[in-house]
Amino acid sequence: MCNLHPHTVIGVLTTLVANIGKVFSKTTLCCTRHTVAVVFLLVFMMASLTTANISVQYTHLNYVPLDTTIEIPLNYANADVSSSVIECNLLLSYPDNLISFIEVMPTPLDESCDWLYFDVSHPADNLIRISARAVSGSGNCFNSESILLASIKFYVTDDSAWACNAGRFKFIWQSCDDNRFVSEDGSLILVSDSLFDQPHTSPPPLTGRGVSDSCVAQVGGTRALNFYSGAIGIDCLPLYPDRGDINRNGISYEIADFVIFQNYFIVGFDAFGEYRDWVVAATEIDGNEIPLELSDLAYLHNVVVGDTLPLPKLTANDTAILTQDLLAQTLSLEYEPGLAALFVKFVGDITPTHLFDTSNQIYLTHYYDGTYTRVLIMQSFISLTPFVLSSGPLFSYTGTGNIVEYDLTEWKTGRPPSILVNTNGSCCVGKTGNINRDMNDLVDISDLTFLINYLFIGKFPLSCPNEANVDGAGTVDIEDLTRFIDYMFKSFTPLSDCP
Repeated sequence: MCNLHPHTVIGVLTTLVANIGKVFSKTTLCCTRHTVAVVFLLVFMMASLTTANISVQYTHLNYVPLDTTIEIPLNYANADVSSSVIECNLLLSYPDNLISFIEVMPTPLDESCDWLYFDVSHPADNLIRISARAVSGSGNCFNSESILLASIKFYVTDDSAWACNAGRFKFIWQSCDDNRFVSEDGSLILVSDSLFDQPHTSPPPLTGRGVSDSCVAQVGGTRALNFYSGAIGIDCLPLYPDRGDINRNGISYEIADFVIFQNYFIVGFDAFGEYRDWVVAATEIDGNEIPLELSDLAYLHNVVVGDTLPLPKLTANDTAILTQDLLAQTLSLEYEPGLAALFVKFVGDITPTHLFDTSNQIYLTHYYDGTYTRVLIMQSFISLTPFVLSSGPLFSYTGTGNIVEYDLTEWKTGRPPSILVNTNGSCCVGKTGNINRDMNDLVDISDLTFLINYLFIGKFPLSCPNEANVDGAGTVDIEDLTRFIDYMFKSFTPLSDCP
């Protein structure tokens, strides 16, 4: 007569229910969106139906963001004081397409126990072997309802192609010595009794017995260990972002979207958190196919307050003139229609003070990140009527810094044409070429990048056109690019003097 193991009966019944839907299918993961990883640590003891009342288990991690570091706990639980062991040999597998192994961090067993040795090897790309032994005579260190043997640290891939995928943590048997625990004198060898999956069902489905019967006989082992597999599910990213949904909650053109986008102009990409690429694409608000523009922020404001629909804008006719007084350290505006917002980026640490009328709820804020000072002038969001930043003095500043970038926009037309004029001194001193306005007047490949951006992309106007006039012809054009490349890589002939 065949004797059925109690866990086998439970496992078969549970498997029938679990097969209705797979927990870590791509569909299930994609349908649920969370902003943080949720850790499901299943620590439990099966009813003592047989001698198999000791467990070794991985855990589950769901909705794990890309490009992060995670720690997977490896737990051991033994409430049977008669089964005292001090040595283990474990062979573990992990999904190396999703995560990369960093290290295994052993944990103290308790206050009176310590490891005699704790060796970790990497026999294959997706395998980890742990061979460890507690100090002899240190007591029943492994007798506890829950012991954290170690934490295994992994790096989660940054490849967005693996978003919404899942993988398994498993115990692997390649020889009869794998995944066993041994007593101090070697007389007691505990091997696997049952191998379980750990989905969201209780009890979990039985998937096997681990070590073979022939191995049990060969090593003289006792089937007394239940092994529980684990899993990791990578958070999902939408393939195509919704325009204006900057906070990734599925709803576009909210106040929260505006606040996050506004913070970008103050603190940079840190405002976007983990999903930078996705969020950047969502900031293309005004339909000109260029994200991260101040005109996008202003247009988002108008859409949120209901002043306009998310449609293409009109074309500006006038040219906005920004005048920087290098001696007085002030910045002024000449633009009759008025601006909705202005962004200025200095290399260096400066402190601006507004010179414009703040009664119309236009404010100035700035932030120094250790390299750049970003200055943003814009209307307070609490006002539902769009005011404008009128012509006149904008702000004065103290400290030392050069303007490296600026951007401006008006409410109806987006970014108007603009120029930056310097008075009471020249922004260009000595030789030309410091296009990115390096504080030490260094000329290098980054200046070439700025020039290419200006000539062919046009995202930001030049903050000091005289620095880009490297051929001395009076205008900044393709001839200056040719001259700069010749200076950098061919003849090394010095660039022209500043005008």
